[in-house]
Amino acid sequence: MQIIYSFGVSPLTYALRGIKNHFPEMKNCPICHHPEALEKHGFYWRNALFSKRQFRIPIRRFKCSSCGKTISFLPDYLLPYFQYCLIYILESLRGFFYRASEKFTTSYCSFTGRDF
Repeated sequence: MQIIYSFGVSPLTYALRGIKNHFPEMKNCPICHHPEALEKHGFYWRNALFSKRQFRIPIRRFKCSSCGKTISFLPDYLLPYFQYCLIYILESLRGFFYRASEKFTTSYCSFTGRDF
């Protein structure tokens, strides 16, 4: 399970800090609701791709001693299962729709008074 978490730092700062980021503690399991704190279970590394930068960042994992599931904290600028950062995806979509609206406007909105 991945939990989106705001670390309150830029992606560059997060990448530079690496495993020394301030990762939150898990007080209970969000899956089985076991009341004991989850054990730290290492890190895995992800790529975070921006338009002109690429970072290799650590993601902290926790493991529940009761159900055996792992939980990880994903920085809020990433989306699960995507390497491209959220801002890059949104900027790409905005550019796509902007170009599409320009094309639509020039092709279909050149009305004259007789078109109605």
